[in-house]
Amino acid sequence: MGEIELIYSKHCQPVTGNGKTVKGKIYSSGVNDWIIEVVDKDNNPTAWENPFDTHDEAFQEFERTLNKEGIEAMIGLQH
Repeated sequence: MGEIELIYSKHCQPVTGNGKTVKGKIYSSGVNDWIIEVVDKDNNPTAWENPFDTHDEAFQEFERTLNKEGIEAMIGLQH
């Protein structure tokens, strides 16, 4: 069985706040299952458990979490 080729959103980007940087990744297997994953400086991934229907919805949730909880909430915390 072959590997699934992921589709990456245009919203994938590094984000810096309070002197810390994380890489925000939003990707899908191609069936409306957009996943948010954040990778910190130590290459530790944190992913949201539930997928989103669109990459825009996923990005809105990423921004909402960043604005509400801060970048620290995206380092080593499971959603």
